[in-house]
Amino acid sequence: MQWTCKYCTFFAEKRSYLLKHYRLKHGFNTRTSPLPCLHKECLCTFKSSLHISKSSLFSIQAEADGQLFTLTPLSAIKVLPNEWTCKYCTFFAEKRSYLLKHYRLKHGFNTRTSPLPCLHKECLCTFKSFNALKVHLSTWHTQKDAGKSGETAFHCQLCDFVEPCTEADFFTHLQRHLKLRQMVACPYQDYNFQSSVYSTFTAHKSKEHQMHNKTLFKQEIVSKNVVEELPTNASVQLEESDPEVDDMDCEVAEQNEDVEDLENQLEHNVAALFLKMSTILNISETALQEVIDQINQIYLLSQPLLHSSIRRVLHTHCENVDDALVNEIAQVVTENNVFLKFTSDEGSLSTANRRKSYISREFSLVMPVEFVLENKQSVVYVPILKLLQTLLSNREILEKTMSHEATLSEKYQSYRGGARFKDSAFLNEEEFRIAQLYIDDFEVANPLGTSRKKHKQTAIYWTLGNLHPKYRSSLHSIQLALLCKANNIKDQGYAKILHPLIQDLVFLEQQGIYRIYAASKKAFAALGDQCSNWLEKVIALGADGAAVNLGRKGGVKALLQQEAGDHIVPFHCMPHRLELAMLSVQRDNPMMAQLYDLLHLIWKTYHFSPNSMRELRVIGADLGVNVLMPSGVKGTRWLPHVSRALETFLKPGQFTAVYYHMDHLAGSSANADIAGRATKASAFFHNIMPFIRATYTIVKKSIEDATFVAFCHFITDVFSGISKFSLLLQRNDIILPQAVCSLEKLLLTTEAMVARPKPDGRLSEFLADMRLQRRQQQEEGDTAIYKFQAGDDVAATKLTKVMDATIKSTVKHLNARFRESASESDTTKAVKCFNIFNHDSWPENQQDLVDHGADDLGFLLDHFSTVLRRNGVNTELAKEEFVSLKLLIARMFKDKTYLSLWELTLTREPYCSEHKVKHPAPSIMLVLPVSAAVCERGFSTQKRIKSDTRASLHSDTVEDLIRISVEGPSLEDFDARECGKLV
Repeated sequence: MQWTCKYCTFFAEKRSYLLKHYRLKHGFNTRTSPLPCLHKECLCTFKSSLHISKSSLFSIQAEADGQLFTLTPLSAIKVLPNEWTCKYCTFFAEKRSYLLKHYRLKHGFNTRTSPLPCLHKECLCTFKSFNALKVHLSTWHTQKDAGKSGETAFHCQLCDFVEPCTEADFFTHLQRHLKLRQMVACPYQDYNFQSSVYSTFTAHKSKEHQMHNKTLFKQEIVSKNVVEELPTNASVQLEESDPEVDDMDCEVAEQNEDVEDLENQLEHNVAALFLKMSTILNISETALQEVIDQINQIYLLSQPLLHSSIRRVLHTHCENVDDALVNEIAQVVTENNVFLKFTSDEGSLSTANRRKSYISREFSLVMPVEFVLENKQSVVYVPILKLLQTLLSNREILEKTMSHEATLSEKYQSYRGGARFKDSAFLNEEEFRIAQLYIDDFEVANPLGTSRKKHKQTAIYWTLGNLHPKYRSSLHSIQLALLCKANNIKDQGYAKILHPLIQDLVFLEQQGIYRIYAASKKAFAALGDQCSNWLEKVIALGADGAAVNLGRKGGVKALLQQEAGDHIVPFHCMPHRLELAMLSVQRDNPMMAQLYDLLHLIWKTYHFSPNSMRELRVIGADLGVNVLMPSGVKGTRWLPHVSRALETFLKPGQFTAVYYHMDHLAGSSANADIAGRATKASAFFHNIMPFIRATYTIVKKSIEDATFVAFCHFITDVFSGISKFSLLLQRNDIILPQAVCSLEKLLLTTEAMVARPKPDGRLSEFLADMRLQRRQQQEEGDTAIYKFQAGDDVAATKLTKVMDATIKSTVKHLNARFRESASESDTTKAVKCFNIFNHDSWPENQQDLVDHGADDLGFLLDHFSTVLRRNGVNTELAKEEFVSLKLLIARMFKDKTYLSLWELTLTREPYCSEHKVKHPAPSIMLVLPVSAAVCERGFSTQKRIKSDTRASLHSDTVEDLIRISVEGPSLEDFDARECGKLV
């Protein structure tokens, strides 16, 4: 039996492991989230751990090598479990201290609404703190208690509580039901008294049963906890549940842990603490930042004490202590202080914005959405569908919603007993569709003062009707759905106020919350027998980064892995990842954000004003320039659109024409909006007007700064390579090795731009024109003040710094989006292993080639063993065949491209019959969904087809037109004569 965490899927062999898991993962307990008992059957909860006392229990003898999770089952031992298992996740360990550490690390953020469970599987107790949990363990789960036979166990008739405890503890448990206004019957024999009032029940006990003992309890209340004796040949070891002993066990375990994983987990824990302080303890961001700054300042001021302590310890072991050694040790200790590291100036949690960014990225948050109504009124709505997905991703909540108790026919116990519910096919489905709504008005100001009714708010709450009433009786189980001012309902009416909520409820009724996955399965079912067994063959999922698709708990990825297997490889669309990386670069670089704003202002001016575009063309004609329509850069656009907008903006002569027209519009336009945009754009130009190319521009004498335009040329060169990479990723025939190789090339060329501009690039031409113009001015005797260096250096100091920062930011975010973390999962490791099929990276020596990729291939075949076994693939033959396949490619097809190589070996005889069946890994590699751009093209095509004038097209017609547009031949290849023949 295992010790299981009551918050996650962690489990361990020993109670101490589970206790430490609680400390590490669920350790932020409050009074609203007591710590549960480690035992499954125990329902006790505790607010603190101040009452810990020493205890012991039977445990499995750990192996001599000290491995954390090596199990040594002893079937003869039946007193205690041979594994300590987390109740929240799949973790298990041999020792209780390891399980407890897992709880601390992974599930340590318990609150009043989420208490810590007992480490024992059979105990249902929960606790508000780790110390209270350890008190419970030392009291009820010690060795002597485990070995006792004939101990009295109490059974609660209102819940699942079954525990060997004292009479006083049992009545304490009954008092909890009384506080919830539940009807409690007298537990003594020959008494039919029952009450839901705490004082009445207590008075009855004091009056009637003051001298009674446990022997007079009803038979269904008490039972003997008979435990089998240990066999004489059973080898057991005593394990004290002393806190100090548990901590010592954990220290030994820490030596074998991944330090980087621990650092990431502690960073997560610190962020969770800050989130708890803001949301549960209602501490403002300003106050929280002040607390962080003061703690860091106090720690830095205590450095002399740290140096003194280190020097004193070193003196006890050696005579001569070098101050440099003391300083080095103190520096290492300071640098590894978790709180100081993450909250210092460059830490990931140092500011409110960084904390917000980290929390939104690492935690499952459902943010409210504000809807603006008429007359500047608004309503705030918390999306109920997203919140349902987040709640039901919790295993414990999901299990409670799936368990339905039978309803007695002779009386009503819940809404399930009504005739309407029983007759409704919709309500009887096994779905999470029963949302009970509540509405309440409340004042946020003194209701007796002058502000009465001015700040009155209306709130709508909901709770999940699938849950048993005993789980819905607490305040924390009620969720906020909608909030607005009470006067807004009077002005706008319930129809407008409740519109977003009603929309989600209708969707919940019609499709449920797991709509995308259900729709996907329905689409495969519609294809008939040819795709009836698609779940047995699917190996990957490609989608954008939306949580509904790739969410770790309630997303399509998680649901597909649960049903098809953990071998499913989730792919975040690479073109989307590239877009997100460049958006991060834009946020990091103020000058790039300034460039985006300028391009957007120019596009907006000419896109919404045909007259302005006509005037621009007239100016261009006077300058002898063919003016192009400016392109937009914001919205749902791929990176090539941004590159095209930059090329248009810097087209010879177009820059000058736009500048003069903006200057004209700023002073003469009667349209206030156009004039305002032109003023902003003109202000940009006045500050950035550089040397304009000699043959196409007019030299302006009052030029001050050319850095911005030089930066524009530099960014154009950067985006030129990135746009080509984006176009490559958007191709339907892109495969993984091709994408990886192109990414490496992009990173190398981008990093090289720091040392020198791109050869024949925009920046090189711009700098050459500037140097030419400078020489012409010197020959003519003109002088100008430039913010570039006087010599022939690449750029001025300011431009160099901006370029360097931009390149570093670009490389950083590209690596962050495309490189997997050090703590990789099996799926991410499997993706990396596919690089063995990149024949460009194979060694030239044949002896080395024979052994190349053997380990990676073994991992791939093991990872996909489930789907390969389903389809009758012999993995041992595949390993043997890989060697001959490599030698064949190296000897005959080394010059082939990626696509042509695998097309040849997998589709042409005799290679396909020889390798395709025996070696399926290349086939898997070729179908990995690297890009989901084809879906975006389908959406764009749908918008073009189903316009306002064609809004009544049937879905089948729209689908056929989309398929023709996306996958069919081009319009130039269309032959209308064939249509005439059909008629």
